[in-house]
Amino acid sequence: GQAKIFDKGVGAHAPAYVGVDIEGKGYQYFEAYVGINYNQTSTNASVIFRVLADGEEIWHSDLKRARQEATYVKLDVRNYKEIVLYADMDGSDGNDHSVWADAKFTAAPLAPEIGRASC
Repeated sequence: GQAKIFDKGVGAHAPAYVGVDIEGKGYQYFEAYVGINYNQTSTNASVIFRVLADGEEIWHSDLKRARQEATYVKLDVRNYKEIVLYADMDGSDGNDHSVWADAKFTAAPLAPEIGRASC
């Protein structure tokens, strides 16, 4: 695939867990592009990306290998308290440089309050 550069993200060597407490924060979605760091060229690099919500898996990627295009994920997280991003090695952990690029939690914009007015 073609290299794509992101300004922000989470990178970790698989196996890796990153937990985020989202309780009461009003988030609706988790979004990211997942893949292997493009600087990693070894054919040994292979990761399955998983998202756990309150201890249950709610999404996983296909097996990602070095130089493959990133996969976009957008998940509804409205009813959860904790999200865990898990980069799962596929067999050996050699060269498994996982990236959750442009990872973010988003919420719908607040609607303006319209009250009574008098003229």
